[in-house]
Amino acid sequence: MKKLLSIAMLGLMIAGLNTAVLAGPDTGIFTGYVIDAELGTPVDGALVFLRICPDPDNGLLGNHIYSATTNEFGEFYIDGIPVGEWDAIAKLKGVGRDEEVVLIEAGSTTVVTFELEGAGCPGGLQQRLQQGGN
Repeated sequence: MKKLLSIAMLGLMIAGLNTAVLAGPDTGIFTGYVIDAELGTPVDGALVFLRICPDPDNGLLGNHIYSATTNEFGEFYIDGIPVGEWDAIAKLKGVGRDEEVVLIEAGSTTVVTFELEGAGCPGGLQQRLQQGGN
């Protein structure tokens, strides 16, 4: 499964490189995967979003304004993102969450793999998914 995920990731990166020109001079692309940290398998239906890094001087409180949902392969894709530093978060309600700070650069593609864990539930993420995330 990890080999399949690696092949899919390579394809997404190549596609992203080809579409980086479409990002525009002051925007970039954010793409990647959400996987089960325990099994390395894709997570379908996870929400991935970018929010502005908080800046109280400008009244920015970290509202997310760009988002996507992962497909059956755990892939997500967001384009037209203004350049800068963003908080990137992947989560599946009641299941798990992963986050990091990403830098979006003009005309470039930023690729990230998020890993969700089962939030302390015995059996990990897959059991939580089968139970409907509760």
